[in-house]
Amino acid sequence: MNYKLWLIILLIMMNVTLLSIIIKKHTPTNKAISTSRITSDRIRMDEKVDEGKYINPLSSLINLNRDTIKLKDMLIDQPKLVFRYSNRHCWSCVEDLLKKLSSSKTDSIIKRNIVIIANYDEFRSFYLMHNIVDWGFESYNYDKVFQDLFAETKNSPYLMVLDSSYCTKMIFHPNNSEENLLRDYLNSVRNRFYNEKSQDAEL
Repeated sequence: MNYKLWLIILLIMMNVTLLSIIIKKHTPTNKAISTSRITSDRIRMDEKVDEGKYINPLSSLINLNRDTIKLKDMLIDQPKLVFRYSNRHCWSCVEDLLKKLSSSKTDSIIKRNIVIIANYDEFRSFYLMHNIVDWGFESYNYDKVFQDLFAETKNSPYLMVLDSSYCTKMIFHPNNSEENLLRDYLNSVRNRFYNEKSQDAEL
C-alpha cells in the first residue's frame, strides 16, 4: 500500500514539474517584459530633452560639391531623418551606425529619407571621409552647433526627425550594442511620419 502511494505521489510531482516547464517556456519572462519597457522608456527619455526645439530654417548646409543650400529647402517634400555626427565622435561608432542604416534590412522608405548632417571644422576633412565610402545618403556639412540642443553636447552621434515645422522631433542616441532599440526607433519613425506602404524590416 505504501509503495503504491509513493508511486502516485511521484507521478504527480513529475506531472507538476513538466507542466511548470511548459508554462515557463510559453510565458514572457520578467526580463523580456522589463527589456521592452526599458526600450520604450529609453526612446522617450532621449526625445523629451530636445523635443520641439526650433532649428533656424536659414541655416546653410554644404554638400560634397560645395553647393550651399538652406535647411528649409531640404525639407520641402517630406520629413527627413537626420543622422547627425561630429568629426570629434568615435569614427568606428559612426561607421557602424551608418552600416546599419544603409543595410538592406532597413525599411526602404526610411532609407530614402535619411540625410547626413555632419559637423566638420574643415570642408576638406568632410569631403575625404564621405568619399571613402558612399553610404547612399545625401550628405551635408554644418560646422556649427544646432543652437540649444542638449544632444549636441553629448559625445555621440544621434538621430532626429526634421520637417517643415523646423522643430526637432524624436531625438535619439543609438547604442551600437542595442540593435533592437534602433530597430524599434526606426519603426516608430516610419509609423509616425511615413504613410506609404513598404515592407517592414528588422536590423
